Amino acid sequence: MPPHSSQKSSKKLESIATETISVGSVQRQMQTGLKSANLSWLPFIAIGIILSFGAAVALNLLTAVPQFLILGSVIGLFLILIIFQNPEIGGYLLIFTVFTNMSDLFTEKGFPSVNKPLIAITIFSILVHLFLQSEKRLQLPTLTRTEITLLGYFLVIGASALIASNRTIAFDSVLDLMKDVAVGLCLLITINTKPKLKTAVATLILAVAFVSFLGVIKTATGYEQTFWGFAQNSAFGQVSDSGVLRYGGPIGESNVWAQVLAATLPLTIYQFAKRSETLTRFTMAVFTLFIFLALLFTQSRGAILALFIVLPLMALEMRIKGTTLLAVALIGLIVLLAVPSRYTERIRNLQIFFQTDQEYGLSQDESVAGRREKMLTGLAMFQAKPFLGVGFGNYNTNYWEYAGQLGLESGATDIQSEKGAREPHSLYIEIMSETGLLGILTFTTFFGLLFWDLYKARKQMLQSSKDTSWYIWITSISFAIISFLVSGFFLHGIRFRYLWVLLGLAFSILYISKQITESRLSNKIRDTYWA
Repeated sequence: MPPHSSQKSSKKLESIATETISVGSVQRQMQTGLKSANLSWLPFIAIGIILSFGAAVALNLLTAVPQFLILGSVIGLFLILIIFQNPEIGGYLLIFTVFTNMSDLFTEKGFPSVNKPLIAITIFSILVHLFLQSEKRLQLPTLTRTEITLLGYFLVIGASALIASNRTIAFDSVLDLMKDVAVGLCLLITINTKPKLKTAVATLILAVAFVSFLGVIKTATGYEQTFWGFAQNSAFGQVSDSGVLRYGGPIGESNVWAQVLAATLPLTIYQFAKRSETLTRFTMAVFTLFIFLALLFTQSRGAILALFIVLPLMALEMRIKGTTLLAVALIGLIVLLAVPSRYTERIRNLQIFFQTDQEYGLSQDESVAGRREKMLTGLAMFQAKPFLGVGFGNYNTNYWEYAGQLGLESGATDIQSEKGAREPHSLYIEIMSETGLLGILTFTTFFGLLFWDLYKARKQMLQSSKDTSWYIWITSISFAIISFLVSGFFLHGIRFRYLWVLLGLAFSILYISKQITESRLSNKIRDTYWA
């Protein structure tokens, strides 16, 4: 090689190394999180004084406010100051309040909402930190094809809302969805390091295990109290085959809560199977037991069926030995036998999904027959308006018209009442009927790209000798989302905030994995250059 060519190569390598080291330095500063920034306390003290003064004036004017609300206001002000200094704490609190349904339980008892101000405080603290850490105010993030596809899905939702027959309901549904997406966005921005991600997942598991424990105690003992609403029976008249109200968790909806429990189990199972700490494994085993029992008490066949599909996939991925798998199956069988039959009778009838009456082609189970009617009605909406559907959130508004055309529920009365409300009972039919072909295409494409990104991140972590344990978090979150999507074949719920929390954590994992990979690459180039 000529000397001048060697010099050019050396200069080029030096330039790349210098640039990469610079980038890596910035990325490492980003990875330390917002907490580690050397921020002055003066802005936070000033904000705290202003908030305290405003709260004092408000409390003096509102003399009728009970004493414990004053205490709550003081605690709230301290939380505001903590979140301003550590925005990720806002993310942890959002996870806990979402999965315990604490905000809705508060508002039902006449107290102020928790989630709305918490989201606002977290977002504001993020903006404050970004402003104080940079000379420039804010910059738009670089969007990947996965995020662009998700934005495309949101645009389709907006377009469908514009052509909806009831735009008021459509816009209210869009607003509710945006609130849920805001929670995921807060998690994406604040959960930006491995320790924060692990804390976030631990918070999710703890929240679900806590309310599951209360639900198991209530249901197994026949205790009438609901533990302040954290352990409710179904508020929607969902009954077992014996005519008894089914367990509905903190949201009072048996099927939806079962969907959440089924999505949480992959997180606890992976922590039990792959962690080496004895205390952690024991704790996760106990959590898994209570969550599984709570899932049985919901008597949701759709969620159980989804779990039966996901668990073998997890076993294959973990390469569990046959003897271990047999032992786990025996333990599961013992648990099923120990649970009273009234809680498992519906689950034993899972085959009802596949049984049909030879004359009419319909199942003899009323709930399954009703679910099929609602699915057929949704497909009729999609057939009538295939491109953008009947409008986001407008399935129930259009249900009676299309059900009548199909000859279903022709004798129904008082269809405008809440009891007359109908839901599609399938996530995918919900999307197809309300947002049409464009909605289902962008939705499925988004998840296809998301799982591909998670697969690549997992593969890169397994190839690294330093970060092999990180794949546990990637894989468990992936299976949690898969469980939610599989149960979505039997349950609707695009506007359920739990899915968007899981997506926020998935995006956080992708961001952190990217930082790890780029940091490793920059260190490798630096070591090669200076060797």
